[in-house]
Amino acid sequence: MMGQIQKGEADLAFNSISITESRNTVADFSTIYAIDDMTFIIEKPGAYPTSLAFIRPFDSTLWNITLVILFLMPLVMKLLLSTKDTYIHMFLKLLGSVLRQPTISDRDFGQKAYLLRG
Repeated sequence: MMGQIQKGEADLAFNSISITESRNTVADFSTIYAIDDMTFIIEKPGAYPTSLAFIRPFDSTLWNITLVILFLMPLVMKLLLSTKDTYIHMFLKLLGSVLRQPTISDRDFGQKAYLLRG
């Protein structure tokens, strides 16, 4: 648009053209008649107890899905691996794995030693 005004091909230009020094030398700008401000509004978070601070980063939907998977995976592992371990034992192994805690117990050492000997 500014090029057409500069060449004399147009007399007026209606658009959101920002005023710069170089454009001001080519055309006479009218006074500013509209200003659009952009504002972002979010809800101010309330105070959370420090004991629940780890819950805050994720939505309740994500926590619910995580809990469902946590309770279903031991059942799936038990069926796929066809192990004789109980559901609660598989659950505790999975929970220990998720929490990065050691899952090897004395009972596991005994079974592994038997498998190595036998």
